[in-house]
Amino acid sequence: MEIRPYTKDKFDECIAIFMSNQDKYFTDPELGEFKHYLRKETLRDPYFYLVEGGEVIGCGGISKEEGEVFLTWGMIRRDLHGQGYGKALTKFRMRAIREKYPNTPIIINTAQFTKGFYEKLGFKTKAFKKNGFGSGLDKYTMTA
Repeated sequence: MEIRPYTKDKFDECIAIFMSNQDKYFTDPELGEFKHYLRKETLRDPYFYLVEGGEVIGCGGISKEEGEVFLTWGMIRRDLHGQGYGKALTKFRMRAIREKYPNTPIIINTAQFTKGFYEKLGFKTKAFKKNGFGSGLDKYTMTA
């Protein structure tokens, strides 16, 4: 397993990973947002992709906005959930944040289906909004 900085030639692989998770973890409008994010001429903040066996199987980044630092657009190809890839990618991004922004809380906006995953990594819920991402997809704002 290797985590590398995102390059535009990985666009299609990252979109495929998103789409493998779309019906449960992401809403339809988020696909357009994610495409827009990846197509920016220069990504302002670090974004990464995870390779296993020569295949791109995950991606995720970090973002600093108005003094807050977020985990952004983190995902693993759906057929590979539960094998430790998401944990490795998340811990990698958390280390990157801790190195670049020491003593700054890390924030994640996530849904009910991944809330428990982040709790196991030390995140605590700070805010909740029913259907915050769309119908049937609640929004949890969590910090670590």
